[in-house]
Amino acid sequence: MANTTVAQVVRNKNENSMNLLRRFRKAVRNADFTQMLKGNRYFARKASDLRRKEGAMARIRNGKKYKKMWKLGKVEEKQYGRR
Repeated sequence: MANTTVAQVVRNKNENSMNLLRRFRKAVRNADFTQMLKGNRYFARKASDLRRKEGAMARIRNGKKYKKMWKLGKVEEKQYGRR
């Protein structure tokens, strides 16, 4: 992970572990660490140039194939809507 967020707390004198844990949780919450994780959950990388070009070529190829099948009468007209 490139962007590292560190939540750090130091134990004070006469502080019990429950208070230390409570302060740590508060530090994590204030650092927006969980928001960053939730934001990156559904992140999709941008397609590479080669992948975009291959997709474009496939669309052109499929379009030509569809036109040929249409001219031969082997493609039925698409029904749109609820019928």
